[in-house]
Amino acid sequence: MSDLYELQAKLAQVSLAKMLAEQKGDYQQAATLEQVANGIGYLIAQERSKYSYLISSNETVTITNIETEAIKRIQSDQEFVQFIFEELDAASHGNNESRKFVADSGIDQKYFMNALDQHSTVDREGGAQQLLNYVCILAANNDQERATSIRIKVVTHLIELAKNKGLLDPYLISKASKGTGCMIMLAPLISITLCLTLVAIA
Repeated sequence: MSDLYELQAKLAQVSLAKMLAEQKGDYQQAATLEQVANGIGYLIAQERSKYSYLISSNETVTITNIETEAIKRIQSDQEFVQFIFEELDAASHGNNESRKFVADSGIDQKYFMNALDQHSTVDREGGAQQLLNYVCILAANNDQERATSIRIKVVTHLIELAKNKGLLDPYLISKASKGTGCMIMLAPLISITLCLTLVAIA
């Protein structure tokens, strides 16, 4: 899969070079650069067409399509968990929406911190992560903020699927720990109540 960002960056560079050539009056060079730009534009159109079947005018349908395709590209439960960890690690460095998504995931940060630094098969050619890198920006019409929002919705659904399969059970923030915390907070109140009861009896 070609890198859409790389193609778009090349197109921008060639377009700028063409404009500068026209300003200098070098129309032959400008014509050559226009041909190059047309070629890059053709490659971009080809890349878009490969995954156009995933993108709908209805965003909910698009998210479902991307989710379904991503699942097909995940080769094992272990890879599924690593994929989620890497998505959470990346999102933890993102905007407010991304960080809220991480906080709401219910997964303990110690398990996914620095997951992107680990060697894994998740970002292999044609894998689920690469699919999301590519298709979310296409679905968002190159709007980075909207692409992030679409990606979060897709990964949220995938996390729920993994939870339903029990794959994330060992990594969830412990409910028992939360319960222990509540008991610690209530302990002074319980002690006071007990003392007052004993005084009343006496």
